[in-house]
Order: sequence, then C-alpha cells, then structure tokens
Amino acid sequence: MPGGRGGVLAIAALLLVAVGIGAWQLWWPAVGVPDRVCQQAIPGRYAADVLPKRGEHFDEEFVYAFTTAGIYWRHSGTCTLSGGGRGLGIDFVRQRTSDYDSADLAEDRGRPGNRPVRLGPALGFAHGWRVDLFTDCSSPNGKAFLRVEVSMDGSGKPDDEELQNLADLAGGTMRAVANKRIACKEGTPKLPDGAPKLG
Repeated sequence: MPGGRGGVLAIAALLLVAVGIGAWQLWWPAVGVPDRVCQQAIPGRYAADVLPKRGEHFDEEFVYAFTTAGIYWRHSGTCTLSGGGRGLGIDFVRQRTSDYDSADLAEDRGRPGNRPVRLGPALGFAHGWRVDLFTDCSSPNGKAFLRVEVSMDGSGKPDDEELQNLADLAGGTMRAVANKRIACKEGTPKLPDGAPKLG
C-alpha cells in the first residue's frame, strides 16, 4: 500500500536523523571541567556532574571573593561557570538572622513547589533549577546564617538525578566556604561528608 510505504519511509528518515544527531554529539568535544573551580575553592567534580558532558568548553567566566587569601572581612562571593551550552551560578553570603531566620527557612522549606534539602545541620530547599542551603555561621558580631545558592540555566523541571547533582554542588560549596573561606565562630556545627538528602 502506498500509504503504508510512505509511513515506513518517514519512520526510516526519522531514525536516520536521530542516528545522525547522536553521532554528531559524539564528535562534540568534552566540556573539560578542571579539578578545582571558583579560584580553586571548590572540587570540580561537583560542577562536572551538573554541566553537560560534551559541547562548548568549560569557562570560569567570573569569580569574586572565593579565595581565602586576606579577605576574611568579605562575607559574600559569586562564581559564574559555563560549559556545554549551560550556565551555572554559585553564590554565598553570610546574612544576619534578623533579616532571615529559622522560621523564614522553615516556611520556604514547606512552601508548595519547593523540595527540602538537608546536609547534617545545614537545611535548605530546591526550587526549579536552584538549590539554597543554610547553616549557622554566627560571629562575635551576632547570629547569622551562611547561605549558599546554586542555580543553573534550564527549561522544564529537573529530574531527581539533576536535582541531586545541584544539591551536591551546594553541599560541596558550603563545606569549602564554611571550613576555609569564612571564619564562623567556634562551636558552629560541622558539616558532614557525603551528599545532601532531598526530602
């Protein structure tokens, strides 16, 4: 039947296109995330898990205040990365609990559309392609949170693996910043190794 033959030819053409696209993607170069990113502050494996494996080469586009050398008085930093056609933002800030406290955090964790995230004493939430994580980082000047935000260019809704990778990056960033970059007061709960848990 002519109609049946035309349908078979159309399916065959679609298969050839799909195979061609798959083969072309294999020719794309590896993104090539280095061992450490954001002025060497964060293990690159976390960013490598978030970014596509192939496509445009990795670029550390902008970094501010992620290094520990002589800038302990600065309490915020930002790092913008890209690779494989996707952009990735990593930010941290020490913010006073008078501006945002545990009740605000609990409300955000329970807000419809948000997914709770936990890394030991650090609590946070995921929303779309963004993860926010908070831990105590008080100082002699008063009570405060260390807030880490990781966000990525993306359409639709991330799947569980993509969201876990973003949470892992937030956790790795928080460990690096809390342990080395910002001097939180003695007695601040230690962040455990391992991956954050998604609720």
